[in-house]
Amino acid sequence: MKQNPVLVISGPSGVGKGTVIAALLALHPEYGWSVSCTTRPIRPGEVNGKDYYFLSQSEFFKKQQAGDFAEWALVHGNHYGTSRSELLEKQSRYRVVIVEVDVQGAQALKTSGVLLKSIFLLPPDLETLAQRLDKRGTETEASFKKRLQNSADEIKMKDQFDYQVVSLTVPKTVAHIESIIEREFGI
Repeated sequence: MKQNPVLVISGPSGVGKGTVIAALLALHPEYGWSVSCTTRPIRPGEVNGKDYYFLSQSEFFKKQQAGDFAEWALVHGNHYGTSRSELLEKQSRYRVVIVEVDVQGAQALKTSGVLLKSIFLLPPDLETLAQRLDKRGTETEASFKKRLQNSADEIKMKDQFDYQVVSLTVPKTVAHIESIIEREFGI
């Protein structure tokens, strides 16, 4: 089975990963997205199977023990994982498969043997990141502070990625990522 390349997009909470990925997918039907699994609660407006596969802890651990994850991590108190079968299926169907993972997941995918390039989305500054995260309206005060601290720690790991892209506006960020895809994958 043909396995097309994977583009890993990572970055701190609130940097705009989901928004940028949605814009890329809307512009490029030849790109696919590997839907991740998570144990976190579903947020308003999210759809199971589209945004994430929302699993119970026991469902997640069954998949984990069966070796169904190409990578998995505990992030902000919830488990996240990339289904190996989902990833392979998408690689056989799309010219480029986009995977959104945290820094731990990106490192695990790099060592999994998957053909990939990685991008770390950076906020213009921490103040802008805090505003974006606050605007989402999904965090308690305690989780908001924890995510900001985790974000600062994640940003320190940006050099472990092939590319760093500052997320200024969606069109500029998408254009930058398109140029990386063209350069790296000839697409």
